Order: sequence, then C-alpha cells, then structure tokens
Amino acid sequence: MTLKPQREADATITLPDGTRRFATFMTLGVVSRVMERWQDTGECLNGRYFWTSDLVISREAASPRWSTPRET
Repeated sequence: MTLKPQREADATITLPDGTRRFATFMTLGVVSRVMERWQDTGECLNGRYFWTSDLVISREAASPRWSTPRET
C-alpha cells in the first residue's frame, strides 16, 4: 500500500461497542508553522502557545500501519 504523506488529518474512530472518538493528527512541522503564522495574526498570544483538543502529534507524516484496522 502506498500512502500520500499527509501533514494533518482528522480521524473518526468507531469502537466495537459503537461509540465514536475523534482525533486530529499533525506533524511537529505543522504545529511549528501554525505557531509562526500566529506570530503575525496575534492568535494565542502571538503564537506563544498551541492548544487543541484531541490532538495527536507525530514525527511521521504517514504510516501504512495507521490506515490498517486492527482487531482486538
């Protein structure tokens, strides 16, 4: 399987009991670029901090293991 590298993505995870969880995946580079942009826009105290709920930060932009469902 060949995946096109993504630097950020949103995911919906459905558990066996039907409940759903949500997450946003970003690389360190994306977080850094957002904070740099916020220095100019004034958001989050001029880019001094970054916060978002349900965030997963990854070193890799994509991994085939992430897209393969696992049975538990």
